[in-house]
Amino acid sequence: IDGHVRAYHGRRRIGRTRISRLKRVMRAEEDYWVHQAQGQPLLVVHESVDSSFHEALVNRVLPEIREVVGDRRVRIVFDREGWSRQLFRDLLRLNFDFITYRKGNYEPLPESDFEAVALSIPGQPEVEYELAESVLREEGWPELRLIALKKKNDGQTHVVTSGQATWESLGLEAGGPDPPAAEIAWIMLGRWSQENWFKYMRQEYALDVLVDYEVELDDQE
Repeated sequence: IDGHVRAYHGRRRIGRTRISRLKRVMRAEEDYWVHQAQGQPLLVVHESVDSSFHEALVNRVLPEIREVVGDRRVRIVFDREGWSRQLFRDLLRLNFDFITYRKGNYEPLPESDFEAVALSIPGQPEVEYELAESVLREEGWPELRLIALKKKNDGQTHVVTSGQATWESLGLEAGGPDPPAAEIAWIMLGRWSQENWFKYMRQEYALDVLVDYEVELDDQE
């Protein structure tokens, strides 16, 4: 899941938001795109009124996903914008697993915890990671799996995900076995396939071009 901001260049006084790729704040609207694991687009939800990622996800996007996938538990992936204790609890309450990057300053895991892991995904080249695994336990937060990826500069990127221990700590059905740590890393890093899709669609199919500049007034209440 990713929010995609479309800049507006008309004369109407619509809300302003930050457009990261342009590094500026300007009049714009936001769409929330949902892609499948291999990067294929699944659905899009248009937000005409600017709201937080948490609000848009819980109130608009997740209900749309439920319409498509039914009641089964699925795993959603998002970036650091979604780092929120309350959002994590809402996702679990709504029967969603999740993966995201850990936000803020954190202590690196010991070097001795890391090991090289290879992963083969059908139709994809084999990938290798240096990974370490731990558990994120903080007061008021759900218990989460923590997976650290060693970067080329010897730094660490931490990924958190819900898993069996999370659901058991809440007294809920754990579900199937947790995916291997390498698969979690591949899924999280694979979010770039969505970014690449946005870039391609903007350049080749004018994804952000408005069909017209007509407006419909919103309810003043």
